[in-house]
Amino acid sequence: MTLYAFRYALDQSVLDRGGDEAEALIEDAIFARLRHGFDSVRDAIALWRLVDPARADALAGLIDRVEEASDGPLQFEGDDLATLVQLIGGIEDAIRAAGIIDRDGRVPIERLDELKRQVPSMNLEMKRSLESKTYALIEVIANVGGLHEFLIEALRAGCIVVHD
Repeated sequence: MTLYAFRYALDQSVLDRGGDEAEALIEDAIFARLRHGFDSVRDAIALWRLVDPARADALAGLIDRVEEASDGPLQFEGDDLATLVQLIGGIEDAIRAAGIIDRDGRVPIERLDELKRQVPSMNLEMKRSLESKTYALIEVIANVGGLHEFLIEALRAGCIVVHD
């Protein structure tokens, strides 16, 4: 589920051959990588569903459209990458404005189970204290914020973002 930001497109015929040459080309082309980055894309959709279902649908639609157009791995570049950046940005502010989290980033205890159903990646493991669980949603939001920064940097550098 890693996202890679590549400085340039890679020659698929070289990649298909594999081996040391392909490995060297891949490493040379990588600008940055974000482990579990695509999980954060899914989280962004779930988070937007809490406050702006139309934006969540637009984000999901972009992913579907790019996926359908792709012959190989899912790739975002140019306008698609710029749209992805735009659609993901602003989640924390929107969730705060909706009153889902307080100014410290906490969720009311009585909403934890409901939000867990809507944002499955929230960590509500039994071994966590109840107080700690109230920060589970802001943790997901922070991961999506990291994704947003990764995508902004890739866009600024003129990269192609690939999901592998």
